[in-house]
Amino acid sequence: MAVPLKYKYEKTMKTAKLIVMYPTPADVDTFEQRYAQEHVPMAIEKLTGKTRFVASLIKASVGQEQAPFHRIAEVYFPSYRLWKPV
Repeated sequence: MAVPLKYKYEKTMKTAKLIVMYPTPADVDTFEQRYAQEHVPMAIEKLTGKTRFVASLIKASVGQEQAPFHRIAEVYFPSYRLWKPV
Protein backbone atom coordinates (compact mmCIF):
# COMPACT_ATOMS: atom_id res chain seq x y z
CA MET A 1 0.00 0.00 0.00
CA ALA A 2 1.43 3.39 -1.02
CA VAL A 3 1.85 6.11 1.59
CA PRO A 4 -0.15 9.25 0.66
CA LEU A 5 2.20 12.00 -0.53
CA LYS A 6 0.93 14.56 2.00
CA TYR A 7 1.53 12.19 4.94
CA LYS A 8 4.96 11.20 3.61
CA TYR A 9 6.19 14.82 3.53
CA GLU A 10 4.67 15.69 6.90
CA LYS A 11 6.68 12.89 8.46
CA THR A 12 10.00 13.99 6.92
CA MET A 13 9.78 17.79 6.87
CA LYS A 14 11.47 19.35 9.88
CA THR A 15 10.56 22.96 9.07
CA ALA A 16 8.31 24.81 6.65
CA LYS A 17 8.79 28.08 4.82
CA LEU A 18 6.13 30.22 3.17
CA ILE A 19 7.42 32.52 0.41
CA VAL A 20 5.43 35.44 -0.99
CA MET A 21 6.86 37.19 -4.06
CA TYR A 22 5.45 40.61 -4.90
CA PRO A 23 5.82 41.85 -8.50
CA THR A 24 6.97 45.41 -9.08
CA PRO A 25 3.94 47.65 -8.46
CA ALA A 26 2.88 50.51 -10.70
CA ASP A 27 2.96 52.89 -7.71
CA VAL A 28 5.94 51.93 -5.52
CA ASP A 29 5.32 54.60 -2.87
CA THR A 30 1.71 53.54 -2.27
CA PHE A 31 2.70 49.88 -2.22
CA GLU A 32 5.47 50.50 0.32
CA GLN A 33 3.12 52.46 2.57
CA ARG A 34 0.45 49.74 2.48
CA TYR A 35 3.04 46.99 2.85
CA ALA A 36 4.45 48.58 6.03
CA GLN A 37 1.10 49.59 7.51
CA GLU A 38 -1.07 46.61 6.49
CA HIS A 39 0.76 43.57 5.12
CA VAL A 40 3.55 43.24 7.69
CA PRO A 41 1.33 43.79 10.77
CA MET A 42 -1.22 41.31 9.37
CA ALA A 43 1.47 38.67 8.79
CA ILE A 44 2.86 39.13 12.28
CA GLU A 45 -0.60 38.90 13.86
CA LYS A 46 -2.28 36.18 11.80
CA LEU A 47 0.47 33.74 10.86
CA THR A 48 0.49 31.94 14.17
CA GLY A 49 3.26 29.51 14.95
CA LYS A 50 5.88 31.36 12.92
CA THR A 51 9.44 31.42 14.21
CA ARG A 52 10.85 34.02 11.82
CA PHE A 53 9.65 36.64 9.34
CA VAL A 54 12.00 38.13 6.72
CA ALA A 55 10.89 40.95 4.40
CA SER A 56 13.34 41.73 1.59
CA LEU A 57 13.30 44.70 -0.77
CA ILE A 58 14.73 43.77 -4.18
CA LYS A 59 16.80 46.63 -5.59
CA ALA A 60 18.36 44.97 -8.65
CA SER A 61 18.68 41.72 -10.52
CA VAL A 62 21.89 40.60 -12.21
CA GLY A 63 21.68 40.97 -15.97
CA GLN A 64 18.28 42.70 -15.96
CA GLU A 65 17.31 46.35 -16.04
CA GLN A 66 14.50 45.77 -13.54
CA ALA A 67 14.16 43.00 -10.99
CA PRO A 68 11.22 40.65 -11.63
CA PHE A 69 10.02 41.13 -8.05
CA HIS A 70 9.80 44.18 -5.80
CA ARG A 71 9.65 42.35 -2.46
CA ILE A 72 9.99 38.82 -1.20
CA ALA A 73 8.59 37.83 2.18
CA GLU A 74 9.68 34.62 3.90
CA VAL A 75 7.85 33.18 6.89
CA TYR A 76 9.37 30.23 8.75
CA PHE A 77 7.52 27.62 10.82
CA PRO A 78 8.90 24.81 12.99
CA SER A 79 6.85 22.29 11.01
CA TYR A 80 4.30 22.05 8.23
CA ARG A 81 1.64 21.07 10.77
CA LEU A 82 2.12 24.32 12.73
CA TRP A 83 1.48 26.46 9.67
CA LYS A 84 -2.18 27.40 9.70
CA PRO A 85 -3.11 29.34 6.55
CA VAL A 86 -5.58 32.15 7.12
